[in-house]
Amino acid sequence: LSGGPLVFDGLDVALKVVNMSPGNNRFLLTGGGSTTNTLLVLKNDATLTLDNTLMLLSGDNNAMGTKVSIRDSAKLDISGSSSLLQLGRGANTWGGIEQRGGFVNSEGVVSFGYNNGGSFGTWEMFAGTNAISADVMFAVGSDSRAGLYIHGGKFTFGGSPFIGCSQTGRADVFIDG
Repeated sequence: LSGGPLVFDGLDVALKVVNMSPGNNRFLLTGGGSTTNTLLVLKNDATLTLDNTLMLLSGDNNAMGTKVSIRDSAKLDISGSSSLLQLGRGANTWGGIEQRGGFVNSEGVVSFGYNNGGSFGTWEMFAGTNAISADVMFAVGSDSRAGLYIHGGKFTFGGSPFIGCSQTGRADVFIDG
C-alpha cells in the first residue's frame, strides 16, 4: 500500500491477509516517493486481521513514512507466532502507530527502529488495550531510534522487552497515563 489514506470504518469491513508462503507474505505500508506519507485508519468497529503475516511498516528507504491510526473500538489482530510487526524498517524511514482506542493483539515479535542507518519507529497510545505476546525490541539497528509513549490505556508485554538493542540506537519510553 503506497500513499493513502486508506480508511476502514465500520463493523462490515474486515481484511484478512493469510500467509500462503511462510516467511514471504507481507502487508507492506510504504511512503510514496518523496512527497507522500501513508496513513491507514481503523475506526469504529473495523478489524484488520493479519494471519501469520509479516506486517512491515516502512518508508521504503525514503524520507516519507507510514502511520496506522487505531480509534474507537477498532481491532488490529496480528496472529501467529511467526508474525512480525516492524515500526520503522528501512534506512532513514519512520513507521508508527497512533492508538486512540481499540485493541491490538500481536502474537509475534514487535520491533521499533529495525534497520541500520537511521530507522525510526514509534507507538503513541492515548487509550485502548494491547496484548503483545512475544518479544518487543526497541532501537534494533545501528543509529536507529524508537519511541513508546503511553498517555493512557493498557500496554501489556507477554515476552521480554529489549530496550536499546543496538549500541548506537536510542530508545525512549515515556509513560504519563
